[in-house]
Amino acid sequence: FDAGVVVGVLPFENLKLEIGVDYLTSNLQNDNFGDSHPIYFNAKLATPEDAFGIKGMPAFAVGAFNLGTYDKPELARSTRQNIIYGLAGKTFPVIGRLSAGGYYGSERALANGTNLKNMNSGVMASWDRTISEVSDKLWLGVDYMSGNNANGALSVGGSWAFTKNISLLMGVITYNPFYKPSQGEAIPGGKPAYTTQLYINF
Repeated sequence: FDAGVVVGVLPFENLKLEIGVDYLTSNLQNDNFGDSHPIYFNAKLATPEDAFGIKGMPAFAVGAFNLGTYDKPELARSTRQNIIYGLAGKTFPVIGRLSAGGYYGSERALANGTNLKNMNSGVMASWDRTISEVSDKLWLGVDYMSGNNANGALSVGGSWAFTKNISLLMGVITYNPFYKPSQGEAIPGGKPAYTTQLYINF
C-alpha cells in the first residue's frame, strides 16, 4: 500500500520541479524490515515539450525515487534504493507519447545480498495516450523498466478522469517478464499483480 503527496515548487513555465514523499508498506503486517521504515522521498526536474520556444523539442526529465531512510550494511539490509533516472519524451500525432531513458540505483539495496548481475541499472520506456476517440477522460499507458530487481516490470494500465482533479487508474504489473529463473528460484519482484491508484489534485 502506498500513500503519497507530490508538490510542484518552481513557478517557471519551461522548467518544473516537483518533490514528494511516500508511505509505502507491505500490507501493514510489519513482517519485513521495510515495513518498519516506510518513508521514501522523490524528486523530478523536467521541461515540457517545445520548451523555451524551440518547436519540436522533446520533453526531458531527470529525477530520483525510492530514496529510503534505512541502511544497515552489516545486515545487508537497506531501503535506500536511491534510483536516479533520465528520460526524454515526445508526443506524435495519432501514436501518442513515447518516452525512453535509463536509471541507476544502489547496488546494495537493489541486489539485496545476491550475486545477480544487472540488478541496479537498466532502461525505462513507455507509451501513453489519451483515447479521445472514445472520451477525453480515458487514458491508456504501457511502461517497461528493466533490471533484475523488485522494480523491474512490464505494466499495462488505464485511467478514467471523473473530474478535472480526480482520476482512477487500474493496471496489471508483470515483474521481470524476460527473467529466466533457475529451478525453484523466485522471479525478482514476485508474481504478477494488479494495481488500483486514486489521484487527487489540489
